Amino acid sequence: MDRVSELSGLFIQAANPEKAQHLMRFFKTGEGQYGYGDQFLGLPVPTTRTLVKPFMGKLSLPECGHLLDSP
Repeated sequence: MDRVSELSGLFIQAANPEKAQHLMRFFKTGEGQYGYGDQFLGLPVPTTRTLVKPFMGKLSLPECGHLLDSP
């Protein structure tokens, strides 16, 4: 499994759909609103940092770009 798939899988496993729904309302993701189309997993920053830490210094710039471009 490549690193991008591995990290993406960890994000999905840690997802919090209830928090994601709250964030989608907070960031105005409805049709015609400024965040329209944005998607959330409901991960707080501390959780994201914990999941990413083992990958620091191991991901290439294209791999980071792929993660940033994901929905």
